[in-house]
Amino acid sequence: MTAVGVRRRTTTAFVVVALALSLLVAGLLRAAASPLPDGLMHVAAATGFADSATEHPLASGPLAGYAVAAFGADAGLLGQLLGPLLVGVVGVGAVFGMLYLALAVIARAAARPSSDSGSD
Repeated sequence: MTAVGVRRRTTTAFVVVALALSLLVAGLLRAAASPLPDGLMHVAAATGFADSATEHPLASGPLAGYAVAAFGADAGLLGQLLGPLLVGVVGVGAVFGMLYLALAVIARAAARPSSDSGSD
């Protein structure tokens, strides 16, 4: 096997393991996350500017509030468990997709022959 083939297989294995670990963290460890407000919300309440907050334009989006709109507000225990899990998986997929596209563009640009011929 050529060095390029070994490098490609190693890179593929790394990406698969990284994706699996990311999905594991997003899916399973999110249960250990604190249900309390984050630090910014705490500081906003402590300093008195929390009441001046406005609603974000995407606050009614399909994945807003780490929930899935399709499950509805009264989705029960299954919806409360699956909603954040699905949001985490979608988030990991979105980040990996953007990273893949960025690296594909960089790789394609690096593989393109230089327009500089090097001769004077």
